[in-house]
Amino acid sequence: MSRGRWVGVWTLVVCGACASEAFLGPPDGLAHALGTASCGPRSYTVSVYLAATPITGPAPVEPYLRLAVNQSIERLTPGFWILAGSESEASAQYFFAADSAEFAGAGRLTITAVDTDTTIHGAVDLRFPTAGRMTGTFQAVWLPRVPACR
Repeated sequence: MSRGRWVGVWTLVVCGACASEAFLGPPDGLAHALGTASCGPRSYTVSVYLAATPITGPAPVEPYLRLAVNQSIERLTPGFWILAGSESEASAQYFFAADSAEFAGAGRLTITAVDTDTTIHGAVDLRFPTAGRMTGTFQAVWLPRVPACR
């Protein structure tokens, strides 16, 4: 293969890698991530919180994004979920002010890995009616807790 063709192939590979989810970083302004158990439609749900400030209490300070997958952490494996409101197997809710939140109307949540220490790696591409489009990757450290589900 000629040198010019190698440069073209190399450029294509580098540009393709730059466009991949691995290089996106967290959604704008939501650099802090935490995973924990919460109550869901079928007992425990994995919740991942992406917040503007470090998460030190039971709920982050607004603004924050809550991603929920209707599975326990023990059953969570890499995969993707198509989000379509609050009735899907997964959902995303953006809290932009106290008592002001909206569900993603459409989008995709991808879990790329769950480490042995239960750190959750993933990516989102979400569309909210008011907040607009949010994209990015996350790495959420797991905080074990047992919520009181009814």
